[in-house]
Amino acid sequence: MGVDITFFAEQCLPDGRWSIAGDLIPNPEYYPDDPDFANEPEFVPPELDIARCSPLFSVLANVNNTRTATPFEYISLPRGIPDDASAVTREWFAASDGDAFAASWLTLDEIDSFDWSRVMQHYGNVDADASHLFETNPLGFPFSEWPSNLQISFSDAKTDAGNARWRATYAESAGFKSFREMLAPFESIEMVRFIFWFSH
Repeated sequence: MGVDITFFAEQCLPDGRWSIAGDLIPNPEYYPDDPDFANEPEFVPPELDIARCSPLFSVLANVNNTRTATPFEYISLPRGIPDDASAVTREWFAASDGDAFAASWLTLDEIDSFDWSRVMQHYGNVDADASHLFETNPLGFPFSEWPSNLQISFSDAKTDAGNARWRATYAESAGFKSFREMLAPFESIEMVRFIFWFSH
């Protein structure tokens, strides 16, 4: 079963209160006449569209950090929903009815100051016709050298029992470039934090 992330921003107002950064949007899970969705709020924060990525989840909060031979270092263990979180945040998290887990928050400075350049060893299985690309344990997945007649695919392995091994920076492993681009619009906010939780 895969793990998904809910991820959005709060900003600190001049009076010290925290509020959602951006305008609320209609909640696609809001069905007021359906008792199964009775707790869902009508409007929710605008969340960032972050795809499933175990390495990223591992770095953000040590979640799903079991898919490599050596676990990823992480920024912080889950901290929970902040005590001073906005009412909208608390209401949305409460609506999960316990399905959400590992709630946490991070500042932009914490994300940027993490050493994304450190290198992780990866193991996996690939098509036999591409296995020769991994004989030297290359730094970076060999996308540019991949045989043109093969679809690029691999399965993770926790040990070196597979036919592929390669090294990659945390940034490459976690898709940090695209993730960081999503955070760029919030750089102009003096005090901003990102709240997130996970669900199956």
